[in-house]
Amino acid sequence: VSNLSPAVSDVVIDARVVEMSRLDPVNGANDLQSLSWSMMSMGGIIGSILAGPATDHLGPRMVFALAAIGPILILLFTIYMKEEPVVVSATKQRRHKNRHCWNTAREQSLLLFDSMKAPLVWKSAVWIFLSNAIAPGFHQISFYYMTDVLQFTPEFLGGIGAVGYLFLMLGTVVYHSWFRATPFRSMLYYAQIGLALVSLLDIVLVTRWNLKLGISDQWFVLGDEILTDVVSRLKSMPIFVLCAKLCPPGVEGSLFALLMSTSNCSRSISSYWGALLCYWMGIQKGHYEHLWLAVLVRSVLKLVPIFLLSCFIPDVCPQEEIVNQRKRNNNPQRSSMDDSLDDPQVDLETTVKSLQQK
Repeated sequence: VSNLSPAVSDVVIDARVVEMSRLDPVNGANDLQSLSWSMMSMGGIIGSILAGPATDHLGPRMVFALAAIGPILILLFTIYMKEEPVVVSATKQRRHKNRHCWNTAREQSLLLFDSMKAPLVWKSAVWIFLSNAIAPGFHQISFYYMTDVLQFTPEFLGGIGAVGYLFLMLGTVVYHSWFRATPFRSMLYYAQIGLALVSLLDIVLVTRWNLKLGISDQWFVLGDEILTDVVSRLKSMPIFVLCAKLCPPGVEGSLFALLMSTSNCSRSISSYWGALLCYWMGIQKGHYEHLWLAVLVRSVLKLVPIFLLSCFIPDVCPQEEIVNQRKRNNNPQRSSMDDSLDDPQVDLETTVKSLQQK
């Protein structure tokens, strides 16, 4: 139940962001995705700073009560939101008058399925899934290691989270300022290599080489978190922009949510795969002798998605892709179809077919 409400809100927000990005076909997706994820990072910074002290001083129940303030504010804001009603012609009213809502849902589902059949869409979705699922995740065992061996306090862990969100925002700004015109394939290539190299730094921590170099555990973990968050955001931002631009009119929220669900599912599989690897290698709470080897395996596997880029990710610039799409839409041969294009259902089907041709 706690996840249902934000899930519905995310779908609505994603659909609205994709719709508004079409007002500026060249830079709209980059600008709005950067803005939305920057605001999310800002909220994460505030939450991470307050989470630890609030739990210690107020207790879990009061923290949950305070956490309800955010959804209540969203509810109040939605009451005052104004939406322009869709103007439907008399012909369309007669056409859709007897259409049942289930038929409309069925048609939207079929159009969503047709959209996913487009090579540009499903290939990107496959790469997004594999890039996260191939490498194992060690979030749980890393938490045990930091609390048992490194003796980090909840306040310090909360501070790390706040710093992480801060540099996620920095990574968003860096991408938007200098890399938004970089082709997807090139951007993901260098970002994936960067993630593999940053992952190797955990070996220095678990083998305690950082102490021999005169770097304390706190400063080393803080620096590792900064590098990881910046590089990971440089990888995720082009994926968000690509997903936003692949959404045809009419199914923006559903398709974007489906693509993001693919990414989230791959991270869950990565966590399960990491837990299974730790079990095989005898890594558990209090036994971290082979943790460095597991980190090495993770770093090597992070390089595997690089060899799949040429098969699944288009080597085109986001701006070039959207400009080409606008040229196709402005083709004078389409003038004879103006009447049919007034129907959003026909416009959606036309967009889906154009994507499938790619």
